[in-house]
Amino acid sequence: MKTVWRQSAEEYIKLASENPDLLSSVDDNPYVNQMERLIEDLLWLPENRVVAVSSATTGMVAILRALGIGKDDEVIVPAFSWGQTLDPVLEVGAIPVFVDIEPDGVNIDLSRIEEHCGIRTKAIIVTELFGIPLDWMRLHEIAEKTGLYTIVDSAQSFGSLHWGQMPTAMVFSFGRGKLICGGEGGAIAVNSANLYDAVLLTSQHPIRAMQNLQADIPYELIDSISPNARIHPFSAVLIHSQITEYRKNLCKYHYFIIKMRRQLEDAGLKPVPIPSESSQSPKVIPILTEDPDDLKEFCYEFGWEVNSCCQKPLVFSPTVKNLQFMPVLKYIGFRQRHIKVRHTSDEYPNTIRTSRSLYLVNPFTDAPQTYSSQKTDDNLIHSYQNL
Repeated sequence: MKTVWRQSAEEYIKLASENPDLLSSVDDNPYVNQMERLIEDLLWLPENRVVAVSSATTGMVAILRALGIGKDDEVIVPAFSWGQTLDPVLEVGAIPVFVDIEPDGVNIDLSRIEEHCGIRTKAIIVTELFGIPLDWMRLHEIAEKTGLYTIVDSAQSFGSLHWGQMPTAMVFSFGRGKLICGGEGGAIAVNSANLYDAVLLTSQHPIRAMQNLQADIPYELIDSISPNARIHPFSAVLIHSQITEYRKNLCKYHYFIIKMRRQLEDAGLKPVPIPSESSQSPKVIPILTEDPDDLKEFCYEFGWEVNSCCQKPLVFSPTVKNLQFMPVLKYIGFRQRHIKVRHTSDEYPNTIRTSRSLYLVNPFTDAPQTYSSQKTDDNLIHSYQNL
């Protein structure tokens, strides 16, 4: 994969040195377009459903704005996630509504969402942490019953396999540490042509938006809108080359991640469960355990790394606790904006338990290791070492 990555980069640099316009995505750029079409194909979507952006975070802001979500609207969010799941909600002035995560899991408890929807609730943001897919069939049922938009923060789950209907929108990350890495960058995938147009307006330069819009909109209405959350074409080149290589080995990748999960289960070390007919993306395997020594001893025999995830739950972050957007600004003399949040539980027991007992198994380390041929497949392991 590194060879393909390098060849694509070198070819792009050579062409861009002759045509500097290829370094910009202010307007239509062939490399950005190719990346978007490739993701649409991978997701079985029609053309004009994916828009490349500078990051998953800016993509989340863009989709919220595109859906018209703003001041005092409520958005369901998981109690356990990264700050980048919460920040876009606060950025548009909406009110986060925290829901506990599932027992023995890392993602939001879908069974508890409906009871916490109110008259001002407009959307549900769910994360797929560490590549663990959600039950899209259940999520679609909730959307049908409540009429809410469903937004999946798929920053860590590109490559996961799902069973069910696509949500309103998905947001991917291709930054550092992801399965597919362009250095920087992300993408928004949407389920309708109208939403595609809206996302163009809330994420791209006006010139590109005007060139790609399917609706007939006067330019003077677009000219003042310039969020410029666009991807750099060089990142698009790197992402395209890696997705192309990934597709060639898709079945092998998922076979291997399923095999490793079963090895852990057979040893009494239960990975975080996934929905039936689904498969997590092959990067790390999250495990909840009260005895990490047994986990580390087992993984040591395979040469697999084990890392603790000492992440403070989102619901207990200083931002939520102090009800201030970007409280760090006070340390450099600037005033913060006060925010509102709505809680759905006083304790969030599942979130607390997960934050204390979550460990990540990384079978795809680049470090040289000695593997037992009786317990794992050396050829498959080495095919993963460049992920």
